[in-house]
Amino acid sequence: MSTANNRANKHDSETITINDSVTNTHVRGFKGDDTLDASAANKDLVLEGNRGDDTIIGGSGSDTLFGGVGDDSLEGGAGADTFAMRITHGGNNTITDFEVGTDNLQFLLDRKHFVLENDLSRNERHEGRVDEKLDSKVDKLDNKFLGGELEVEEGASGLEKADAFVDSAVANKLTMSVDGSDLVLTFFADVGNGNKGTTITLNGVADNVNIQRIIQSSEETNFSDVQHDIVGILSGEIPVFEGSVLDYHYQNRLTVTDTVDDRDGVVQLDKSVEKASFADGTYTLVTGHNAYDNLKAEEGVDSLLIGTHGHDDLTGNTGNDVLIGDNGVGFTYKGGNDNLNGGGGDDILHGGSGNDRLDGGEGIDKAVFSGSVLDYNFLHQSGGNTEVRDLFGGRDGNDFVKNTEIFSFADGEYAFLRGHNSVDNLTASDTDTLLVGFTGDDTLNGGAGNDVLLGDNGVGFTYQGGNDNLNGGGGDDILHGGAGNDNLNGGEGVDTAIFSGSYLEYHFQNRLTVTDTIGGRDGKDQLSNVEKATFSEGTYTLVTGHNAYDNLKAAEGVDSMLIGTHGHDDLTGSTGNDVLFGDNGVGFTYQGGDDTLDGGDGQDYIHAGAGNDTIYADQKAPAHLAIYADSDVIDGAEGIDTLTYNDTYKNADSLKVTVVDSDTFNVETLQGSAVTSTDAVSNVEILNGTRGDDIIDFSGLGHGMTYNDKSTGAGQEEVTGTDYDDIINVMHGDDTVYASGGQDYVNGGHGQDSLVFDAAIANISFEVNGAAYKQEYKVFDSSLDVNRDEGTANDVFTIVKNVEYIIGNDGYFEIV
Repeated sequence: MSTANNRANKHDSETITINDSVTNTHVRGFKGDDTLDASAANKDLVLEGNRGDDTIIGGSGSDTLFGGVGDDSLEGGAGADTFAMRITHGGNNTITDFEVGTDNLQFLLDRKHFVLENDLSRNERHEGRVDEKLDSKVDKLDNKFLGGELEVEEGASGLEKADAFVDSAVANKLTMSVDGSDLVLTFFADVGNGNKGTTITLNGVADNVNIQRIIQSSEETNFSDVQHDIVGILSGEIPVFEGSVLDYHYQNRLTVTDTVDDRDGVVQLDKSVEKASFADGTYTLVTGHNAYDNLKAEEGVDSLLIGTHGHDDLTGNTGNDVLIGDNGVGFTYKGGNDNLNGGGGDDILHGGSGNDRLDGGEGIDKAVFSGSVLDYNFLHQSGGNTEVRDLFGGRDGNDFVKNTEIFSFADGEYAFLRGHNSVDNLTASDTDTLLVGFTGDDTLNGGAGNDVLLGDNGVGFTYQGGNDNLNGGGGDDILHGGAGNDNLNGGEGVDTAIFSGSYLEYHFQNRLTVTDTIGGRDGKDQLSNVEKATFSEGTYTLVTGHNAYDNLKAAEGVDSMLIGTHGHDDLTGSTGNDVLFGDNGVGFTYQGGDDTLDGGDGQDYIHAGAGNDTIYADQKAPAHLAIYADSDVIDGAEGIDTLTYNDTYKNADSLKVTVVDSDTFNVETLQGSAVTSTDAVSNVEILNGTRGDDIIDFSGLGHGMTYNDKSTGAGQEEVTGTDYDDIINVMHGDDTVYASGGQDYVNGGHGQDSLVFDAAIANISFEVNGAAYKQEYKVFDSSLDVNRDEGTANDVFTIVKNVEYIIGNDGYFEIV
């Protein structure tokens, strides 16, 4: 074995090991079949195989590997490596780990060309001698390999002539093929029975998304029509980006920023860069100057036109061009009012911020928008234009679009089909289609794709809405009737009905008629074969009752809306953030039943409706099973409603109740002193607490309350009632109840319990209430001018049972 610094001129095969201890970073092998192994090195190295069938292994630095003459195997290792390859007399070579977009492939005439191209000459004198020899070598090889047809300027240096030789060979003497996942490059297969040239096999490169896309676009079996772009990518002249051209922002001629994290990051392109390759195309770059630019694409090539700031005119040509009016999708700073004309070809147009005009021209063209398809309104305008209004200010603005067959949004890409502000009948093909009826009573029919059907002009648009019929057909469709009374039939698939407002603003009847309580908006829509509904709060899987005694359960892992309608129903949520309507919606009081509603896990909204309902804030569970408390919104609505909390929680050990206003109180679950969840509760008359040390304060609430402590456990409760008639059962533990207005009843249960009065001991009176066997006492402040007889409106007293102490402002006494 030899070290890196002991090179001798001999023909024996050697293994040379290179690590960070080497002082010479340029290592050259012998004339035999050598192995240069720098896998342990972290430096940037130059590794030459010389003659023979060599194996060269780079390290973790940015290495340059030159196989030389012979059948060589090259492995760059980590880092951005350069593979320098002879194109004449280079043998059959394999590069095992070429990484597209990171590594570069350098084509060379011979070793002299390698030395000059990579600045490896010892001094100027040596450089001059090498250049002279290279000049002479090119003249000889021109006749042999190019038929004497090489054209160079008079007085060109040897290096310039060698570069011209390589360029001519790449253009005229290079053939490409695919062998499995490998890309094979062959130079001069027609010279000297095919043994005078070079073959380079790039393992795995044919599977690279950029290379594969270019190969698949070729109309030639040898890829001659696209090999210029492939060579540009392999040589590093064409920078490679992993994502779609629409995934990037473009600034300052040209800073390219990937909007997807942990991918390409920020790349500053050199001014000499003429093309860039993306996952969906390789484009000639045409960029603006942050001013009023007039940019035009070349004929016959795919171009990327970027206007950046200002009011720009962008004109495509016969290629499949990409026209970006500003700086990219989602970039909103200083956008102008741009004019984009695609011309021929299948073009992509994105106006950006500002009010832009997009004309796709010929071909199958695509208009790109930054938001969801539901974020836009669509208006029929003259001249074949569709006005697309972004409902989010400062984003895409109001664009006029024509001759554009595809609309692309953040959540999907759709063929575009529009009506005529009349009674339209539109039918989609089998692709995903956006159908827009505009005004009038329209019939919209989806196809087999995942279609979007807008009966009028989009979500929230209420002017001149018609009574539309929307039929989704196959696929997972989105249906929005808009203003008017519409019929929405989802058809096959998992279909979603879209509504403009909050679910609190709609009534739900008859499996399923949905009535908007806000006039002039969504009207009354009849739904059939619709599995989901979207409101301003979110999208929910629909689970509806039958106007009877229904038992409805939400599916696990999805947000569900359970609608009991009439009857005494059982509604059970699951792990999603569910919505439970015991009856027909907020404010609907006809034929409400006594329902049982269990929110389950997740952050739920529960509206019990009319009737005397039972509500479980979280998952209904047996006393021994601890569950998690989540933050819910609970509205008991009409009737005498009961809200029950579990005995034990995994993330809480007690409750704390505080009043928000006369209708609403908050229930916080506490773990120690930390708040782990908060329920907003309204229109509930009975509260069942936990077995922990609950702190309950109903003061300020506009109606009386019943509070029941758990019969299990020995929590020490603190309870304050309302100024109305309350019932307080504190059960086990040494509990404290604070007297309040109204005619209250307090049962202390077991333990040493106290009733606290805001009065002097001398003014606190108590007397037996009713029969002695009841062991009940009436306690009151004798200094107040009130009537102690029951049934009188201004009575203020508390009936106590199992209460041991009465505490006043200046002492206490014991009830014996």
